[in-house]
Amino acid sequence: MSIKKRADGAEQPYSLGILKLRLPFVHYKLEIPDILQGMILCVVPLSITALMTQILGIPFEIAVAFVVLNNFLY
Repeated sequence: MSIKKRADGAEQPYSLGILKLRLPFVHYKLEIPDILQGMILCVVPLSITALMTQILGIPFEIAVAFVVLNNFLY
């Protein structure tokens, strides 16, 4: 549920030039598709850590660090 209520079609309260800043739980509610997309975006890249540890022989922590760094830089 959103904290701030607004009329349909009204402007969002925070503007960034030509863009609008919309914060989760403040301007829009969390929905099931958002949760599923977030889970997929976390699980799929982390699945490569098993291959990195087996094939490349690197420790699990370093494999996770590689994946996290790759996701932030992507």
